[in-house]
Parts: sequence; C-alpha cells; structure tokens
Amino acid sequence: MFNIFDYDFNYSWFVSYGFAIPLAVGIVLAAAATWRRWRPWVTIVSGAIIVWSAAALFVANIVWGLNKPMTMPTERFLQSGSGRVLDAGAGSGRASVGVLLARPQATVTALDIYNGYYGIDDNTPARFMKNAQIAGAADRAEARVGDVRQMPFSDGSFDAVVSSYMIDHLPRSDRDKAFHE
Repeated sequence: MFNIFDYDFNYSWFVSYGFAIPLAVGIVLAAAATWRRWRPWVTIVSGAIIVWSAAALFVANIVWGLNKPMTMPTERFLQSGSGRVLDAGAGSGRASVGVLLARPQATVTALDIYNGYYGIDDNTPARFMKNAQIAGAADRAEARVGDVRQMPFSDGSFDAVVSSYMIDHLPRSDRDKAFHE
C-alpha cells in the first residue's frame, strides 16, 4: 500500500520528494537547538518546519500517490471489465496502469506527444511501456505518439477514455478541439 518505489512514473525529484529538503533542515536545526540550548522559539520553528514538510511528503506520495498507479475514476468505469481504453495524454502511465490493474481484460492505448516537459522527466513511450510491464500488463498496452487535438484513430475505436492532468497543458483555444476528438 505504501510502496512508492515500484513504478517509474518519473515525476521530477523536486515534485515528489522536494519537501525532504526542508524536513532535513528542520531536523538538523531542531537537534542543534536542543543540543546547544538555543532559545525555545528556534525549536518551535524547527518543529513546525518538520511537521509541515513531513505532512507535504505524506500528502504528495501517499494521499495523492504521485508514484503509484491511479485508482479508477469510478467503479462504473468499463464495468464489463473488458474493452479498449484510450488514455489521452498518457505521459508515463499512471492512469493507464490503474486501468490495466483494475480491469484485467481491458487493453489500453496510451496517446501522448511525448515531447516537452510536463513535470515528468524523460517522458517517452518506453517509460510508459516499462510501467505497464511492472504492472504485468505490457501485453495489453500500447504507446502511440500523437496529439489529442488530432488523434490518429477512427471514430468509435475505443470503448472508454481516461485522461488525467493533460487538459491543463493545452492552450484554452485548443481545449474544445481536444474534447471533440
């Protein structure tokens, strides 16, 4: 449940673990303040830094699960348990892997431009496929390079679509086009 090291979604270190820096600083400062008997406010501020940064690490990695597959958007999603799913703007595959794990008869096609930086270092189709392999579902996954504003698929090619954290990377003027696709 708490293992955040199985997958390689490769969010930038500062996004996933950046709060470890103020946590370490707070611990060192609190230890020094206690050992050297500095004024109590230094220990109190250090403690506040420790609590704040530990809470931020917990929220990012456990509550939000940045380094774990996403859960299904709803239990009704692809209720039959099988079908073809498109992950529009898949990135390294958090949503796709979540679908592959929750719906073991489904196949997922990941579509992403795999170009540019959107919080994921070295975002590539190979990284997506590696995460599908870690989930034991690489045989039911496919990564395609393409743009959600001009998808390379025929109408009706998929039974369901997931997309997470992609639409906010498009200019407002292109969002309607992506939704229509």
